[in-house]
Amino acid sequence: RYMTDVYAGNLQNICLEAFLNCYELEEFDFSQVKNIGSNAFSNTEISGIEGINIESIGRFAFDGCSELTSLTASYKLSTIDESAFNSCTALTDVYYHGSEAEWNDISIAVNNGYLLNAEIHYNVHSLVNIGTVAPTCIQQGYNLCECADCGKAVQADFTAALGHSFAITAASHGVATACCNRC
Repeated sequence: RYMTDVYAGNLQNICLEAFLNCYELEEFDFSQVKNIGSNAFSNTEISGIEGINIESIGRFAFDGCSELTSLTASYKLSTIDESAFNSCTALTDVYYHGSEAEWNDISIAVNNGYLLNAEIHYNVHSLVNIGTVAPTCIQQGYNLCECADCGKAVQADFTAALGHSFAITAASHGVATACCNRC
């Protein structure tokens, strides 16, 4: 078993022990994968999982993956079975596309201490700017973005409201009239 990287194409389900003990396997395309079976990647050299479509991770799926440093997952992830990340001693970061409340709703079974002790980064998205809303006198401006992975629309990169810019437009009998030049 001397595979070093695998492009999975449209593969959505990784079966039980599919890559078990493929010691040289370092990279895998998880982009279309929905379900990862038990022991599917145990004892491989996978260093990162970018699984934005993953819904479930089976028992011991990544057991012994000592090079695994990060997991990227979306709100679609609902189940992480027993010991899925057992002995993943290098796992330090989880980039989660959902909120903290959504993360807490994931069913995470026992013996996933390395996963639970990793730093969880919530609401992480791969944003693409799809438009800009200019600031007005009273409302801030922002970029309207969409996540390239999950499609969620968000507002980002806010700019301060401009504030009014008054100019005197008329004066009569000691009374001046002023209007905003912007609105």
